[in-house]
Amino acid sequence: DPELLTPVKKPAPAISEIRPTPTQVALIPTKISPRPPASTPAPRDASTEQEVRQARTEIARLATPTSSPEISDLYVHLPPDATLKQPLRVVIALHGVGTRGDVFAQSLIADADRNGWLLIAPTFPYRDHMNPRVLLEDDLQYSRLLYNTLVALPRRVGFRLRQHALLYGFSRGGQLAHRFALFYPDRVETVVTISAGTYTLPTEKRSAENGGQFLPLPYGIGDYAEKVDHTFDAKGFGKISFWIAVGGSDDRMSDVPRQFDPYLGKTRIQRAEAFQNALKEIGVDARLVVFPNVGHEISIEMHKGAIKFLRDDELLDKLND
Repeated sequence: DPELLTPVKKPAPAISEIRPTPTQVALIPTKISPRPPASTPAPRDASTEQEVRQARTEIARLATPTSSPEISDLYVHLPPDATLKQPLRVVIALHGVGTRGDVFAQSLIADADRNGWLLIAPTFPYRDHMNPRVLLEDDLQYSRLLYNTLVALPRRVGFRLRQHALLYGFSRGGQLAHRFALFYPDRVETVVTISAGTYTLPTEKRSAENGGQFLPLPYGIGDYAEKVDHTFDAKGFGKISFWIAVGGSDDRMSDVPRQFDPYLGKTRIQRAEAFQNALKEIGVDARLVVFPNVGHEISIEMHKGAIKFLRDDELLDKLND
């Protein structure tokens, strides 16, 4: 599959609990620089140590029934000294087709620890991403589950969390990342979308020069209120910053659904450009970086650029949360 970040021979067994990263295991992800040696932690008092132990115990114990309105397959990683760094910023890692959230999240652990982020990574059973109807159904469902999970997360982990999350999505996960921002902008500060195959334009119609054609989801937001059950929050969406990345060699037309061609173009590169232009037209901060000689993957330079953008945007604290 062209969206495989980490190839798997067969589906991994489902994770039915929220799990922390085992502290005794060193995780060095593929294509990402090894994690630097940790400095000696400062002494903590007994009450702080107890709070951290209780939080980790709760994360390890929690299991969500499949009938829950929240995500039932969720990986969670707490940063060091989490109690002292409250309220914590949540970073959501969204995987592509053919891998899992817990696998995809490994490349972000060192960055999360360094920046004091609470890292979460759901695993979603993506269906046919080449079928726009199925694509929309999945992203509506998964966005609602993700929203409910974010609402419940402070209670479940026992930490104070910032309201607006940082999103980091690759390929199919990049599609879900920007659509979650469209559906629930009140929960998003920054979006990194890497190598997405399709985008939903934040407009109800095409431009006048293109005939003013009505754009329903997933192509545009013409029938947004009908499909999402609330009206589009243009003001909230306008406060989100986007970093859009794609490899210069990631241009195989057969890898993306043809139904989006009239609105976005035929390749991932053309589509990234169309999405950036649409965001800029409505005043959204959107930056596009095309990485030469990079295929459908997350290169080291891509990862560095994405993390820098997330951190710089967070430090601006434009949403004051």
